[in-house]
Amino acid sequence: MEIQEIIALIHVSEAETLSETIITVGTSPYDREVADENFQRIRRVFDRAQDIRRTGTAAMDLAYVACGRTGGFFEPRLSPWDFAAGQLLVKKAGGQVTNFAGEAPGFVKRGSVVASNGKIHQELRGLL
Repeated sequence: MEIQEIIALIHVSEAETLSETIITVGTSPYDREVADENFQRIRRVFDRAQDIRRTGTAAMDLAYVACGRTGGFFEPRLSPWDFAAGQLLVKKAGGQVTNFAGEAPGFVKRGSVVASNGKIHQELRGLL
């Protein structure tokens, strides 16, 4: 099966609000100085979402968003190689990927990433 055929088979979730979906989170374990701020974000999202999960790998979290297993994902500091392929999957599956400010994530240096099915993107970003 070709990659285009596989991508055509997956699609993001249909959740309209955070309360209808699970959100995966990244803790940026190599940047512990952002832990307090990040755990405050996680708490705000947890309070509004169905639940949260942490798999420990941004690539898998983004693949879960792309195939509709979760509605969104965020992490404050990711290297481009951690999210580039997953970003493509999410976009091809009908989702949205930005940084916390709502701009396209950069591929030159580390930065924030938030991915979603698109329908909950503003609600999720508003909590970050």
